[in-house]
Amino acid sequence: MDWSYVSGFFDGEGNIHVNKITNKQGKIKSYQVVVRFYNRNMAALVAIRDFLCSGRIYKSKAKNTDDKVYELCILPKNIVKEVLANLQKSCIVKQDKIKFILENYDFGRSNNSKFDLNAFHALSDRKNVNKFYTNKEFI
Repeated sequence: MDWSYVSGFFDGEGNIHVNKITNKQGKIKSYQVVVRFYNRNMAALVAIRDFLCSGRIYKSKAKNTDDKVYELCILPKNIVKEVLANLQKSCIVKQDKIKFILENYDFGRSNNSKFDLNAFHALSDRKNVNKFYTNKEFI
């Protein structure tokens, strides 16, 4: 196991997820960055978790099927920052998202309420991206 393998795995089977942390009134207090890897083979995720010395693996069902899918979630901030910095060296597909997070998310602050989530989503190549950006035309 090395960073090149983990980077390739992340490019194909991973994502950066940004959680909104809200108060009781629904106002955004902060954002939380999570690095996630998905696969049907739990052994692959266990090997990555062991290499990173961090993370939790969850089990869920894949959409529209009874197949089980495993998800490795990486937290907290200091680990996420280190993982993203190492992934950035070899990732190709998700390079722009990693760079954006590393340059725009303040890992030293407890409150990241000023993080520009819309700018981050603008980098997305997700199929449902239109639900976030209805004023743009996508090809």
